[in-house]
Amino acid sequence: MALKIDDRYQNYINQYVVNMLFGKSNKSGNDVVETLQKLSENYATISNFGKKLNDIYNTLSENNASGEALKGARDVILTLANSNNSPLKTAETINAIDNLKQKPVLFENFFKAANTIKNNSYDLGLWLNDFNGVSKYGFADKFINETNSILSLDKNQNLFNNFINKLNEILSSVPSSKIITNQLNNFFKGLASYSSLEEKNAFISNFKAG
Repeated sequence: MALKIDDRYQNYINQYVVNMLFGKSNKSGNDVVETLQKLSENYATISNFGKKLNDIYNTLSENNASGEALKGARDVILTLANSNNSPLKTAETINAIDNLKQKPVLFENFFKAANTIKNNSYDLGLWLNDFNGVSKYGFADKFINETNSILSLDKNQNLFNNFINKLNEILSSVPSSKIITNQLNNFFKGLASYSSLEEKNAFISNFKAG
C-alpha cells in the first residue's frame, strides 16, 4: 500500500515559506524580493522530497519488507520532514537513502535500524546526519551494519551515542577528504573486529579523530 507523502510535505513547504518571508521582523522591500528569489531556487528541491520519499517507501513495500522496516521508513520520513537541516542537506540524505535500493537487504536493514533507534528514543536525526556524511565517502554499508551490531548490544544508549559522536567528530574535524576516507576506513575496520559492548566502547573512546 502506497504511503502518501506529498500532503505531509505540503505543510512543511508552507511553513518554510512563512518562515522565510516573515521570520524576521521589519523586512524591507528588498529583503522580501531577495527572499522570494531564494524561495524560487529552493522550492523545486523541497517539492521533490515527497515524491522521492514516496518512491522509497513504495519500493520497500514492494520488496515485502518487514513491518519493522516499514515503520522505520515512516520514522525516517517524519524525522526528515521536521528537521531543521537545509534543503540541500535533506536532499543529500534522501538521495543517499535512495541509493540503497540497489541492495535490497541493506535497504531493509537501514529502516529496521531506524525503527529500533526511534523505539529506543535515541536521536534519529543525528544518526541520519551521520549516515549522510559517511555515505559521501562510500561507507554506507559499513555504517548500517555496524549500527545494527551496536543496537543488538546497547541497552543504555551509551555505545550508540559514542558511535554517533565519534563519527561526527571524524566528519567535522578532519582537514581533507582523503584523510576522512582513511579515518573512516580505519574506524569501521577496527570497530568490526570487536564483538562485545565493552570492547567496542573502548575502541571508540581511544580512536583519535583528526
